[in-house]
Amino acid sequence: MNPGLLRLEELVRHFLISRETLSVRMLDETLDPTPLLKEIRDDKVATIIIDANASVSYAILRKAKELGMTTAFYKYILTTMDFPLLRLDGVVDDQSNIVGFSLLNTSHALHPHFQRSLSLSWRDSCGRGQHPGASMSSALMFDAVHVVVGAVRELNRSQEIGVKPLSCSSPLIWQHGTSLMNYLRMVEYEGLTGHVEFNSKGQRTNYTLKILEKHRGGHREIGMWFSNNTLVMNSTSLDLNSSESLANKTLTITTILESPYVMRKARFQDLSGNDRYEGFCVDMLRELSHLLHFSFRLKLVDDGQYGAPEPNGSWTGMVGELINRVRGSV
Repeated sequence: MNPGLLRLEELVRHFLISRETLSVRMLDETLDPTPLLKEIRDDKVATIIIDANASVSYAILRKAKELGMTTAFYKYILTTMDFPLLRLDGVVDDQSNIVGFSLLNTSHALHPHFQRSLSLSWRDSCGRGQHPGASMSSALMFDAVHVVVGAVRELNRSQEIGVKPLSCSSPLIWQHGTSLMNYLRMVEYEGLTGHVEFNSKGQRTNYTLKILEKHRGGHREIGMWFSNNTLVMNSTSLDLNSSESLANKTLTITTILESPYVMRKARFQDLSGNDRYEGFCVDMLRELSHLLHFSFRLKLVDDGQYGAPEPNGSWTGMVGELINRVRGSV
């Protein structure tokens, strides 16, 4: 069983229940995402989950940029816990929708010291270049050491423990092993990866994931996910700021001649562009473009129809052009 499918088990189960469409694609041994991205583009898939480490995720997004797949139409969800370390300024732009997660608690008192130690180690081993930042594996190791030290300290207070050499091939076990596991389950610790606590099975519980969205110059927090399956989104992240999302953009408006909404002017042959048209919708578009600082181009539907389903599942008319995103129609 592929470990990626195990990580996405809950997601796959959701799609089986909802009967929505979920396609799973895997990179081959070359790790070249080009063929898969072209398939996704041709299938007009808008939401893409990338389950890969930070370097592979970066390579996929870089190729997506080359293929014109980082526009506002596409939404990427990255599962790598090193999402904050990704430097995507040269790969994505203001229209890109890229969301990821992080456990890292940057407000922890030891976080500056932790970062400084990693930077010094990076300088000693690599010699040059800027340290990319704290990886999640480093932060988890930091917390794991503190948790084990805390559990051993508590165990040592309750009973005298000693070191005993044991062989992996020997059936003998360390006599304090079970007690140590019990103390580990009792540990509660505020670490670099947030609240650390374990349930009776030794699984981590009562933790939170920050939901981050990439933007120019870095990322911003847009919500929190709690391990009890509670999702809390920032109110500002749910409000689409149209003035920012449409500013300085040119929209192609697919429409149909329909009085009094969109009509040709009396001498439209002598005019060009949007000046050939008038009507309620045209006036409304002009007013909106002034308020929100965007430009638009009116385009009549090629077949002059609103749209109807074809036997093969496709659509004709305006609906078909919107589905097929002809010339960036909206």
